[in-house]
Amino acid sequence: MKTYNFQNFIKGELDEVKKKPTYIKKIAAYSFIFSPTSILHPPPMIMKGYYLMIGIGVTVITLAFLEKQLGVTGHIGIAKTIFNFLQITMPLAIIAALIMFVYLNPLL
Repeated sequence: MKTYNFQNFIKGELDEVKKKPTYIKKIAAYSFIFSPTSILHPPPMIMKGYYLMIGIGVTVITLAFLEKQLGVTGHIGIAKTIFNFLQITMPLAIIAALIMFVYLNPLL
C-alpha cells in the first residue's frame, strides 16, 4: 500500500495515476439551404403527395361552399346530405392522404 501526498495527487503529478483520454463526440454539421426552386420544382415523387393534398383541399372547400349555397337557397335536405358525407368521409380521407403523403415523400 502506498501513500500519496494530497497536493501531488490533485495536481496529477503521480507516476501511477494515469488519466483516461477524453474523447470528444463529433457532431455532424448539416447545411439546410432554402431555395425557391426546391418548392417550385420538386421531384416527381413529392409532387404526387402535393397533388393529393391539394386535391383534398379543393374538394373540402368546394363541398363546404356548395353546402352553404344550398342552405342559403333553401335546399336543406341536400345540404344535410353533403354535411353528413363530409362528416363521415373527410376525416378518413385526410388521414389516408397524410399517410400517402408521408409514404410518397422520399425525404422522410
